Amino acid sequence: MKANPADQSIKYFVGTGQGNRFEARNLTFVGYSTALEISTADVDVSMMELNNVIFHMCKTGLDTISFAASRSTVLTVRNCISWKTDLVIKSHCDMTLLDNCWMTHSGYNGPAIYNDSHLNINGGIYVPLKAQTDADPRWIDNYETGGEHGLFIDGVRFGGEGGGGYPIVFNYVAADLNLANHEGNVISIENTHMVSVGTPRKSSIVLFNIPNRISIRNSNGFKDLLKGIISCDAAFDPDTIPHSPYITIDLDETVFHSPNFPTMDARLARFAAGRRFRKTFPALPPGQVQAVSAGAGKAKVTFDVQQLNGAAYTDQRQLGFSLLVVTTAGGSDADTGSKCVSTLVITCTGGSTDAGVVKRLGITMLSSQKGGPSFADDADIVSVHWGDSDSGSADQAKSDTNTKVTVVFNANGDMRVAAAAFTPLHGM
Repeated sequence: MKANPADQSIKYFVGTGQGNRFEARNLTFVGYSTALEISTADVDVSMMELNNVIFHMCKTGLDTISFAASRSTVLTVRNCISWKTDLVIKSHCDMTLLDNCWMTHSGYNGPAIYNDSHLNINGGIYVPLKAQTDADPRWIDNYETGGEHGLFIDGVRFGGEGGGGYPIVFNYVAADLNLANHEGNVISIENTHMVSVGTPRKSSIVLFNIPNRISIRNSNGFKDLLKGIISCDAAFDPDTIPHSPYITIDLDETVFHSPNFPTMDARLARFAAGRRFRKTFPALPPGQVQAVSAGAGKAKVTFDVQQLNGAAYTDQRQLGFSLLVVTTAGGSDADTGSKCVSTLVITCTGGSTDAGVVKRLGITMLSSQKGGPSFADDADIVSVHWGDSDSGSADQAKSDTNTKVTVVFNANGDMRVAAAAFTPLHGM
């Protein structure tokens, strides 16, 4: 099917409310503004399928109009090809499957896939062409209209042709912090080759909001990502998102790139699964282990807890927590053999004082293994307090919603070798 004129000015097929049983096979569309514009009128058990379809130099391949128009639909796109088409798939369906497709990105200022759906991408090759002037290309724009959406990518090759590859996802989906709704938004990427260094974004996932879960496992291709594998757009400040156990970022041990670049935006570290905070290279992002002040011989690390006011039994159950902490630091000389290790437990309990009901932080030292000159230095914790300042109070009012706890510990010598590991034992 070749548009006449083939200048991306006309549509080939428009089927408003008529796509609840639609199938296209072995067709090629050339030069259309939109090749297929189809919706299902939100009729239950609607099915649309494209098999061995080619979109060649179109503005849009398939457009399902809107979530209201095509919600109750399974869209399957299998063994399809796009070449120099801008927006290949715009899906607003309940479920979308892209299986073993071969796509190029034209390099225009937008995504190849617009996802307002539960999207599964299995296998396939995705090849970026050279980015157009002043464009901000990416593979997927991820949205959510009706809840319970997810983006699941497995076994895909996002290549580095055309100048180094594009970001895989621009995420606009927000976390649902009330899981009584049985909802939650997920980005899960596994067994995938991800090259994303070809634009100024220098990142694989760019957040305009944060979903409930981001998981990247057994994947590679991370190279020269100056802003990290996961970064935040300038318009999004993750510090405005409250701490919640329903938001996690999980990168497994196979996901790594040069230690000279951050793994993620430093402000996202509080959402990292495992609650481990480490700084072993000066180029890693700040905000994890920092010097209290120059020459003070002390380091600090701040983490977030879920703050509850104890108004219900579920709040009281969360309120008391116990956290195993291991702190390490160098000695007061420059010898690389100097190292100290301390182990202790941080607790939070609730009780009453003359000022009323308060939440109180406490420290129980388990062991202090000294190091440095004459084994006289230690990495002991000297303060645990609410807030993110260098000092503060171990008590705060029951009604206080502050979520930050700061730990200060002795850290003589080179601050780059100071580290702290946290393992929740109870609560949190």
